[in-house]
Amino acid sequence: MLFVGALVFVGALVASALYELNRSRDEAEMRAANEIDVLARVFAEHTRRSLQTVGIMLRSIAEAQRDGTLPPLETRAMHDELAAQRDQFSDVAAVFVHDAEGKRLNSSTAYPSPPSSVRGSELVQGLQGAPRDALYVGEPVRWLANGRWALPLARRLEGPAQRFDGVVGALLDSSYFDNFYAAVHLESGTTVALLHEGGALVSMFPPNDAAVGRPVPAYLALRDDVTQSPPALLRDPAGSPARIAVARPVSGFAMTVVVSRELGTVLASWHEQVFWVALRTVILTLMILALLLMVRRHVARVNAARLQLRESDQRYALAVAGSNEGLWDWNLATGELFFSERGQQLCGLLPSRPLRKRREWQALLLVHPEDLPRLREEMCAHLRGQRPHFDVEVRAAVRRPGAPEPAAREPKWNWYRQRGVAIRDARGRPLRMAGSIESIEERKHSEQERQRLEAQLRQAQKMEAIGTLAGGIAHDFNNILGSILGYGELARSDAAPGSALARYLDGVMNAGQRAKALVERILAFSRSGIGERVPVHVQSVVSEGLELLLPSLPRGITLQRTLEAGDTAVVGDATQIHQVVMNLCTNGMQAMQDGGTLEVTLALRRADSAAMLTTGELPAGDYVCLMVRDEGQGIEPETMERIFDPFFTTKRVGVGTGLGLSLVHGIVTDLGGGIDVASVPGVGSSFTVWLPWSGRVAAVALGEASIPRGDGQRILLVDDEVPLVHLGEEMLAALGYEPAGYTSSVEALTAFATDPQGFDAVLSDETMPVLSGSQMALQIRRIRPEIPIVLMSGYVGPNMAALARQANVNDLLPKPLVSRDIAKALARLFAK
Repeated sequence: MLFVGALVFVGALVASALYELNRSRDEAEMRAANEIDVLARVFAEHTRRSLQTVGIMLRSIAEAQRDGTLPPLETRAMHDELAAQRDQFSDVAAVFVHDAEGKRLNSSTAYPSPPSSVRGSELVQGLQGAPRDALYVGEPVRWLANGRWALPLARRLEGPAQRFDGVVGALLDSSYFDNFYAAVHLESGTTVALLHEGGALVSMFPPNDAAVGRPVPAYLALRDDVTQSPPALLRDPAGSPARIAVARPVSGFAMTVVVSRELGTVLASWHEQVFWVALRTVILTLMILALLLMVRRHVARVNAARLQLRESDQRYALAVAGSNEGLWDWNLATGELFFSERGQQLCGLLPSRPLRKRREWQALLLVHPEDLPRLREEMCAHLRGQRPHFDVEVRAAVRRPGAPEPAAREPKWNWYRQRGVAIRDARGRPLRMAGSIESIEERKHSEQERQRLEAQLRQAQKMEAIGTLAGGIAHDFNNILGSILGYGELARSDAAPGSALARYLDGVMNAGQRAKALVERILAFSRSGIGERVPVHVQSVVSEGLELLLPSLPRGITLQRTLEAGDTAVVGDATQIHQVVMNLCTNGMQAMQDGGTLEVTLALRRADSAAMLTTGELPAGDYVCLMVRDEGQGIEPETMERIFDPFFTTKRVGVGTGLGLSLVHGIVTDLGGGIDVASVPGVGSSFTVWLPWSGRVAAVALGEASIPRGDGQRILLVDDEVPLVHLGEEMLAALGYEPAGYTSSVEALTAFATDPQGFDAVLSDETMPVLSGSQMALQIRRIRPEIPIVLMSGYVGPNMAALARQANVNDLLPKPLVSRDIAKALARLFAK
């Protein structure tokens, strides 16, 4: 009975062992099949993205050709463009262009184009009848430059009216795929192969350069039916070991990824198990005690299998992490949602349990209120079958435990892109949904920066156009003011002091001076009145401006000044800095209708790092800072963006011209500085001007000099405006000179040529018909080189100054002129 029981025990033990061995073999094969299937999917997705990236680059070149923005295809400029595109991608060996006949036109490798590794006729034949956006993937070729294998890709080139101009292509270095396969650290006995649609081998790991470019018979049948469920058993006719293989297509491309593993490697642990199970059966037949030992060994083998499975999962997680995306899987029936560790890290969460209820994840992650309706709409549309894929970009933030609600404290929003697809039953009802999430914060920031720079460019172009228009108007207005101020000055000198006529003429002169100041503002705004740049003692100019401002302070306004800049200097024009002070202080006084304190401070400051001001970025360095603060009505936020626009004002009619702050902005920007504005509506505003410090300079003492007079010298006066000629003759005669006026530059030149020694100096306008003032000056210099020449213009700028230097003119005076300007200029010339 015991023997029978022993036989039954041994029979049961043998049957149990055989069953266990068969099941272990199935498990080993299934684990290996699942692992290589996952690897095949990952490698196929990586290949798709690599080819898609190159395809996008080729599409941008094709679109540029279609839009007419691409250089001629055979030029060096086109070679430079192709080289620039190639340098953006480390995996691209070369970018080339063929014409519609297949002739090689250009290449990124050299100019002129070297011999091609790709037959252009094949590319043309493959793409000539293809759709516009088709991407042709050719069989691998050897690159002539270094002998390495490369994969050609090409797109159509179209000209106007969809004319077929040829193809643009790229060579993708096959070693790029080899390096990626090697970086995954595949298990021993595992082979990865990338096949072309035509059957040729593109890349293989472990590397086998002799097989690249040739068909692999063992993989052809498996590649032709990529829909079969893994595994598939392959046997090489040459007698190589059998392999378990899985083929996965590269979505959207005529490529296939095949991952295989030797069957002997897969079953290595199983063969060991057979030995031990057999040994265990023999030993258990002899003694019961051996049973405990065999059970112990069996547990050890199970633990080893679990360790291998864990390592396989880690390799899969490493491959997924290489794509920099998080994965999620939502079971619609149970409401459970799997969120990978990488996905949690991307969203700013501390890695925790990946499987939770969906409402628990929603409690941890906040979606921006503006994006939540769009997220729900896209999700519902996909689940209802209205859209093939779920793809949405939203802002999200982490909800910290115990943190206040968004209404009390704005969270830190980041941009993410979610993509996914629903798995449905036979009736089309969604069962689960899976997808990925990636951070697009950097891309969004780049788009915002580009929009900001475009806005700055549009503002600069608008300011330049308005400045040109304003300068032209000021030029013509100067001629009119010249007559008004000149005749007014002459009439005022003949009027009896204290008479009604003297008061009337004073009013005319004051109005003319205000008009002249307005013209100077317009010229400064248009950068036509920039004087010679020299070191300027800033504190003296600011102090002088404030002294001029004191008598005109309205009742109820107090001026408080703190000038601590000492002998600091700024390279520029003292008149322009004076205009900055006067305009800022005038704006501050006009803003304080109910009185207050106007505070002006001047000091030397240092910016240790670059700072962002209202007008732009300020580099680090030493600066002279002028701050004007008022206690007025302040500036509304919606108005702040336009305060520096020319002719923009919020003051009532007759109070402001709208040129003050635009003039300040133009001067400060031209001097290399910046302006920072701070304002609180109802409290006041402060304008801080930062001007680059350029050392120290001593203050210049100013004094009023008497008007120098002439001694009967004969002056040749030329101007095409008859009133200005008459006015100039009156002024010169009053100053003690003998004028000879002409309204034609040709007649004046003829008179001078007739009697060159009959004139002591020439005073001429620049803008005249037939012969300009500078041209006339050149002719006069040829006749009498040493005669003094003074040129006048209502539009004095850098171009006019350069023209005067070329004509060898002694002095250049801006219109409108008064007798003091003419007297000083002539006195300087005759004193030499």
